[in-house]
Amino acid sequence: MLYYTEIGVSNLEIPSEKSLCVYISGCQNHCINCHYPELKLCDYGNILKDNIFSIISAYLPQITCVCFLGEGNNTFVDHIEFINHVKFVQRLNLKTAIYSGRNIFPEEWMKIFDYVKVGSYQKNLGDLFSRTTNQKLYLNQTGNFKDITKLFWNLSKNF
Repeated sequence: MLYYTEIGVSNLEIPSEKSLCVYISGCQNHCINCHYPELKLCDYGNILKDNIFSIISAYLPQITCVCFLGEGNNTFVDHIEFINHVKFVQRLNLKTAIYSGRNIFPEEWMKIFDYVKVGSYQKNLGDLFSRTTNQKLYLNQTGNFKDITKLFWNLSKNF
């Protein structure tokens, strides 16, 4: 079961999208210098499936994307729950994204998302706004993932 700790709206998580960010607890990555260490706690926060409709409804029509930051306990059951949530979000004509801190290429179950970010946070390499980052943001183009990380580097000039 997926739990979320907070929500917020951001223009920075996905380039060209106004994202409703849903912070998912149960992170298994334990990155050093994690920006949100509370997400490491399992079963922490509110149950997502009980609240997703009201959460998203409260932010329509000002958002274009729903971004799940974290992937819970990374179990098959969690993956199925994400897929069900994504299908609901897509019926509202919103894009979807998932931020995974694992050092992987997007997995088969992630093909339902429009955007997938992977890679653990490593302070010495920087975040997505750094050209030296190990993190990657992919755009799903009909099941083929295109690396669009460099879009963040152009955004960083505006800060």
